Amino acid sequence: AVIADVMTVLNETLRDDRFQSYYLVGKSFGSLAMGEALQFDPLRNAKTVWLTPNLKEEIVVDAMINCRNEGLCIIGDKDPFYSKLIIERLHTNQNMNFYIPQGANHALEIDGQTFESIDLVKDVIKKIAEF
Repeated sequence: AVIADVMTVLNETLRDDRFQSYYLVGKSFGSLAMGEALQFDPLRNAKTVWLTPNLKEEIVVDAMINCRNEGLCIIGDKDPFYSKLIIERLHTNQNMNFYIPQGANHALEIDGQTFESIDLVKDVIKKIAEF
């Protein structure tokens, strides 16, 4: 359903292909649709940002491994979707860059650390802007 909904929105909003470049950003379960979305012609050269991707779903892992678009994956090492083994597999894709903040959970926060969490959000935004 997520994939179908995303593709419906993309078909409706991008049918005119009026921009020269795109970023495709998927957060958590939104990452389920990114592989399919990248098949959509206007997004053929889009940069991809995978925020806390659902690495428990092979469809997401396969999309990330096979993605030919330049990508940035951001996931904390305390995120329940984080897997060191899967991250090692993803490193085979030379187009993928990684930011893995230590102690960060699925919300990209550090439990019980308000100020550190605010700094982390600033770091995440900076990484995306640099990308």
